[in-house]
Amino acid sequence: MALMGEPSLMEGESADTALGGTLGIIQPVKGYRFSIDPLLLADFASRGGNARQAVDLGCGSGVAGLALLHLGAANRLTGIDIQPEAVDRAIRSANWNGYGSRTKFLIGDIRDIEPVEADLVIANPPYMPLGRGRLNSDKSVAISRHEITLTVEKCCSFACASLTVGGRFCIVFPANQEKRLIGAIEYAGLNLSRFRRVYGREGEEPFLLLGEGLKGEGGEAIEEAPLILHPLLSATGEKYTKETMAILGAPRNVLS
Repeated sequence: MALMGEPSLMEGESADTALGGTLGIIQPVKGYRFSIDPLLLADFASRGGNARQAVDLGCGSGVAGLALLHLGAANRLTGIDIQPEAVDRAIRSANWNGYGSRTKFLIGDIRDIEPVEADLVIANPPYMPLGRGRLNSDKSVAISRHEITLTVEKCCSFACASLTVGGRFCIVFPANQEKRLIGAIEYAGLNLSRFRRVYGREGEEPFLLLGEGLKGEGGEAIEEAPLILHPLLSATGEKYTKETMAILGAPRNVLS
């Protein structure tokens, strides 16, 4: 779907694009701005099957959830975030992309929100425990990076309560917290079904883990081929590997 005219911007905001310039995102000029993580999450989730109803926990400006819609991997989306200003931007981003009628956004802490029946839940949660690292003076950045209001354990619990049997929970999290993530998925009552490690370059340690938990009986978890973001050497100066460029480029329609 093409962008619908000019975005509705407020002071201090910018209109940016993702997925090869086809997905529009409204975000603050200063403060938390999206990175590659939600786009990798949307791609990973889209490869696991099609969803009729998806939920994006801690949705921020809506990048991961709107990317899911744009990839044709979900029919409808509910985004949840505790920051009213982020939800407002997500709503305007959805309208800019023509997804207003297919989206719903809720403001609040997921501990206070009733589960939303869905067959896919995604999350790109903050990963830094309180007391570790410097707390950013910008509130939006602090909430997005530190576990002030949202933790991986809360995400897994809400996901399990929301998912129908056979539904999937997909998450991106630091690779050095792999044991914590897997423990949280299993403690919530989900079964680890699929995971993929993300590397900056070949030969380095992984820095991200893409994981999927299944509600219901599952078999042994499938480890997908590693994703390497950057080439070791590039004669033509490409920043990303061909696979990464394909993920960040034009959308794939996977919805049948």
